[in-house]
Amino acid sequence: NVHGLLREICQERVEEMDTRKNDSEDHTSKSRSDDLLTALLKSKVESQGINQDDTHDELAKMLLTLFFAGYDTSSVLLSMVMWSVAKDPRIQQECAKEAHDASST
Repeated sequence: NVHGLLREICQERVEEMDTRKNDSEDHTSKSRSDDLLTALLKSKVESQGINQDDTHDELAKMLLTLFFAGYDTSSVLLSMVMWSVAKDPRIQQECAKEAHDASST
């Protein structure tokens, strides 16, 4: 399931952070892991420390919420755009012209 997958990803990221911490005391350098999940983990560690099971569950829930909120927002936006285009023939003509111009180059 998705929640289990996200827990595994959280666990792997914690292990990666621990490895980086042990390999180097310089935490200012950027790496491929400087992303939302790492920022959430660092914030959790700095504020409360890490309880592995609770942290992974909590972060998995946060990531699911962010994913679905972003998905829902995007789908609503696209629906509203399509509704606006369908409602206004002038916009339909402009879109058709732009699509034709783009495909003929």
